[in-house]
Amino acid sequence: MCSSDLSAPLLMEEPWRLLTTVFPHGGLIHLAFNLLWIWMLGRSIEARIGTVGMLVLVVVTTLSASGLQLVFVGRPIGLSGVVYGLAGYAWMRGRRELLFRGVIDDSTRNLLVAWFFVCILLTWVGAMNIANAAHAGGALMGIALGTGRPWIAPLILSLLGTGVLFRASIPIRDPAAYEWFIEGGQAFNARDLPRAEHFLDQATRRDPDMAAAWYWL
Repeated sequence: MCSSDLSAPLLMEEPWRLLTTVFPHGGLIHLAFNLLWIWMLGRSIEARIGTVGMLVLVVVTTLSASGLQLVFVGRPIGLSGVVYGLAGYAWMRGRRELLFRGVIDDSTRNLLVAWFFVCILLTWVGAMNIANAAHAGGALMGIALGTGRPWIAPLILSLLGTGVLFRASIPIRDPAAYEWFIEGGQAFNARDLPRAEHFLDQATRRDPDMAAAWYWL
């Protein structure tokens, strides 16, 4: 399984998967899109907080993004959660400090907010499978760190850590997962691969420990 898989047994054995979820992407376009945002926001932020500070920011926002997505029974992949973390951090610090004003302008902020809700809509209608909770988790942590109040970020991580441990210890399974698996298998046999991928992905989301669904996916 790839490093983005966050089923309960794998997470208990390999907790670093909460960090390695940023490496796999859904294709070259997805990768290029995220790297462009990382470059646009990251270089300006790193120039202000230094390389070590930037590394800490990326690691903490990754943990928050992956953790929240896992709590909501999902498989995050890519740097999108980090992008929202950087945006939230720059926006909040820009509200407080002159040094950070201009790192992210109003139009860029509004674009990212609009895209956040577009992604939710695309996921809801089944057009795309997007880790929306990871976007929210990254943004939440970025904003928390940007407030300059040192107690907020540890509190968020503690709450997410509790939720992750609960999910890992007591996996939540959706009884409908098997129905999604059957639909995916039928679509696969009919050589309708996009439809098969959609159904099998939904099956693994609803029951992360369904080995057969992972195999077919």
